[in-house]
Amino acid sequence: MPQAFQARKFFIPKTDPKQEVYKPVPYYFGTLSTQDAADQIAEESSLTKGDVLNVLDRYQRYVIKNLQKGYKVELLGFGTVYNRFVTEKGVATAPEVKATHIRTIVPGFSPSYTILNGARRYSLLGEKTSLLKVTILGTPVEAKVTKRSRLTLTGYFETYARCRIPTRFAQTGMLRALAAVSSLDARPLRPSKGKPSFPLISAGIPNS
Repeated sequence: MPQAFQARKFFIPKTDPKQEVYKPVPYYFGTLSTQDAADQIAEESSLTKGDVLNVLDRYQRYVIKNLQKGYKVELLGFGTVYNRFVTEKGVATAPEVKATHIRTIVPGFSPSYTILNGARRYSLLGEKTSLLKVTILGTPVEAKVTKRSRLTLTGYFETYARCRIPTRFAQTGMLRALAAVSSLDARPLRPSKGKPSFPLISAGIPNS
């Protein structure tokens, strides 16, 4: 299933008159709950929904308890959660540092990644991330061809043309499915004139 995106208007700061540009931003079809996760895991395993909910509940307690003890907790395939401090202004010497200088404690998260040829590959994104442009209502933009982009080992984008785009999906609290699509190799893109490089995307994806 591709990552959907839509066009959003942004204003360039410190311009008179104000100049506007459009950029791609993620589009979300909804938020999946713990109940949704339990339903899907139960369908794909021998566990019941109740079993899954019990495990998830115990795991949540495990994470909270160990964060309170001063540990970082690694979530397999996701990353590491930890506590971080929001503090006041620093003081001149180490002996002056006190607990009262900590304004609040907030949870932090560092996603898991590996380095491949100098680029980060985030575990949460999988090996391939395809893209699909949608309208503000989440319906695919009508076009003869849409594109799937990936970051190659050289740092350039290669574009793969799609013969068709998904046009049917159902949503009852969660996205059920998008129609399957096929891809054909297309000519690699190169940075346009005046733009020496493409912006870095969140995951480096190797050649298939």
